[in-house]
Amino acid sequence: MALSETSKNAMLDELGTLITHIGLADGGGEVTGGSYARQAVEWGAAAGGVMAMTGTETFSVPGGETVDRCILRGHLTNATPDYGFASLTQEVFGGDGTYEVTALTIALCDPA
Repeated sequence: MALSETSKNAMLDELGTLITHIGLADGGGEVTGGSYARQAVEWGAAAGGVMAMTGTETFSVPGGETVDRCILRGHLTNATPDYGFASLTQEVFGGDGTYEVTALTIALCDPA
């Protein structure tokens, strides 16, 4: 079964209204402490079955944390709803620092 591009774009645009914040995590969970906070995210209109984040999000990360994924959330502080994650280039923070998410896309593939 193949979904039309129109269907994919409609689903992604709706998903973009649900994923309102992104955060940073590693395999053990979301970053905490210091001045870390999830960031509000805005999405461009889906095209070609792909939706992309607009802008760049900068996070404050406390020392001792490891970052290797971006979590997709529907709330500023609650753990739910959780819409998944995207892998990031791993960075280990020996001291306080920042991590920038400069590009993030979500693509829909046809079901098998």
